[in-house]
Amino acid sequence: MNLKNFYLNLSNKNKNLIPQILTVLLLVLVVVYFSINAQNNMGNRGISFGFGFLSQESSFDITFSLIEYDGSHSYARAFLVGLLNTILVSVIGIFFATILGVTVGIARLSQNYLISKAAEWYVEILEIYH
Repeated sequence: MNLKNFYLNLSNKNKNLIPQILTVLLLVLVVVYFSINAQNNMGNRGISFGFGFLSQESSFDITFSLIEYDGSHSYARAFLVGLLNTILVSVIGIFFATILGVTVGIARLSQNYLISKAAEWYVEILEIYH
């Protein structure tokens, strides 16, 4: 192999990709290292590594659930209850935030000085603490 004729084409496009590729590679290596380390340490302590626990009895109650649930159900069922509760709270929050945002937006366009300024102050105060 003749090293005098060896030429590496590093155009600007390729130069911009090299740090990105190295960063992604480093992140993948870190995740792989910690995954293998966790698997080895859990194996040394006799803890199973995986999702087999989802079929075991959870033995705890969740106060509010959209579907039937008690402590005798599995961890997978508890996870589903938690997921459904999260979706419910998110939908309710989005609904009320939309109503509040539309109300304040309309209030800022109001011809009434007091309503307009109150809505403006509300928005400004939220911007300060956000």
